[in-house]
Amino acid sequence: MNALKYLISLAITAGAAYLSNPANAQILSIDVYVDKLVLPEGFTESLEKCEPYHAERPLRRKDVAVNNLYTIDGMKDGMCELHITGITNSSVEIHQDCSLPADVAKTYAHVLQRFENKAYSQRWDKYYIEKDEDYQAAVKIMSDPKYCSFYREEIDNTQNIRRNLAACTPIQQKETASGLEFSREIIGLKGDSCVYKFTVQKTDKIDHILLKNIPPAESSYFSESMFLEYTCAFSEKKAEQYLHILESEVIPAEEDFDYAAVWHVVPLEELEFLRDNCSVDIVK
Repeated sequence: MNALKYLISLAITAGAAYLSNPANAQILSIDVYVDKLVLPEGFTESLEKCEPYHAERPLRRKDVAVNNLYTIDGMKDGMCELHITGITNSSVEIHQDCSLPADVAKTYAHVLQRFENKAYSQRWDKYYIEKDEDYQAAVKIMSDPKYCSFYREEIDNTQNIRRNLAACTPIQQKETASGLEFSREIIGLKGDSCVYKFTVQKTDKIDHILLKNIPPAESSYFSESMFLEYTCAFSEKKAEQYLHILESEVIPAEEDFDYAAVWHVVPLEELEFLRDNCSVDIVK
């Protein structure tokens, strides 16, 4: 059971882990490897001239899928419009939107290109990255509210369950995350108890439209038969405790490039609660 929980944790957090690294979070290139920054071909050249541009970098490592989308709209009202989106299949979606004067766009392009050319390792060169003049120049531009804003979408995959749990109204809500499908279902009242089921199973499904170009997985953390099901009979008090846990899993939207909150996306406290209060059926 502990090994299975570890695999679930590993798969879900892998897509968000690199957001805690300053270079990836601020330059906004979500990756599936702790590796050097890689920008799409032609991006900095187009940014230097503020020419219209669009490219994607869909990546996969086992069950973890990410995509980075880079769009330059061109000059509008004397400003260069730049949009970068980073998204994972663990519910993390982050946007960087910039309106840059032509000279600032050119400078931004130059410092990003020089930084990329240095091929710093995100794993081993953090000290040098933070001291690097080009990195510092890029961060200065991005962190200036006159030019750029960052936005992480809210993460909330249990809203319907929370709304119906107190009255034990039957409803089901599903989410997919890094090769897994989570299903939460309120079955209904049985005597004084609220019957509830929580299942986790292997899936290759990816729902988000921005992840449609992700390459297929060559291997997985999970077997095709992997299946975990909790069956619960909650008292009113236990249902209230579970509701509080689900509420704690909601991660509000955030405007900034501090994305430490995404680490809370893994439902380990929920799994612990279900283990202690429900019967379980496991297939590995």
